[in-house]
Amino acid sequence: MISNRPSGVVSLLELMQRYRLDYLAVFLACCQIVSRDCMYMDGIGRESIGDEIWYAHFTKIVKGLGMSMQQMDGDRSLLAQIEAFSKQIEDGIERRPSVINAGLTPIMRGVEEILQNRLFMFVPEDQAAYYMNVKIFGDAVGVFTDALPDMLEAVNCYAFGRATACVFHSMRVAEHGLRHIANQLSINIGTESKPVPVEYATWEEVLRAIEQKRSDLRKEVKSKQHEQKTMAYANLANQGSHLKDLWRNPCMHSRGLYEMPEALGAMNRVADFMKLITASEYAPPVDKGSLAMMKAVFVLTDGITSRT
Repeated sequence: MISNRPSGVVSLLELMQRYRLDYLAVFLACCQIVSRDCMYMDGIGRESIGDEIWYAHFTKIVKGLGMSMQQMDGDRSLLAQIEAFSKQIEDGIERRPSVINAGLTPIMRGVEEILQNRLFMFVPEDQAAYYMNVKIFGDAVGVFTDALPDMLEAVNCYAFGRATACVFHSMRVAEHGLRHIANQLSINIGTESKPVPVEYATWEEVLRAIEQKRSDLRKEVKSKQHEQKTMAYANLANQGSHLKDLWRNPCMHSRGLYEMPEALGAMNRVADFMKLITASEYAPPVDKGSLAMMKAVFVLTDGITSRT
């Protein structure tokens, strides 16, 4: 499949224009009618199915079928068979209905086999709106650039109906946020003699450390800033715990498959989590390059979803 879009995804209109499916349908239908008429003519003893004009038109139809198969990268032997058959009809070498049908039948079978082996996925309109549409993650797209591949996988898996895969990639997106928070809070995992890097720590360990930070805050002098920090820790810990218990642990430990509504709920919840981090004082700094990339992604998204 030839396409300018990522993953080779095309709209139905693009598919029709690329392979001229309207012409292909006409060519194939005409051949099926001719095959049927040939069997009838042979049954009543007719020696020819039509006149010179009829054969001239039928030759064009067979050649058109060959061109359609060539566009679909059809088997070379089939293309050669179509070319030989069209020349036979054009030259008037053989016009008995039985012989014409004998040559036409394997060609139609070959065409049908090619069409059976060219697979195209239909994406419902409500799911297609999510294809490449990382805008669901808001400004986090330009902030957590390392998470962009998983953001794209999450929305695309949802678009293609792969609910469990959508949850899996959504949790990977959330992990980028969770690791960043752990680093921002200077969280230490493990012991002094055996420290554990944040990227190798479990969610449970990271969330427990964040909760400990909140407990330590209670010992500090109360102030407006103190209150804001306490609320930020609480929000981050609560969001992370919900993600862990509802989706992350069940998904990573193969405890079942997810349906589309569950996948959408998980992806939206992760998007909220990432937006919360992005809007907090712990958000990573945004450089001009990241902002430009985010705008480019959104423009690309608009171009794709508007034509889907």
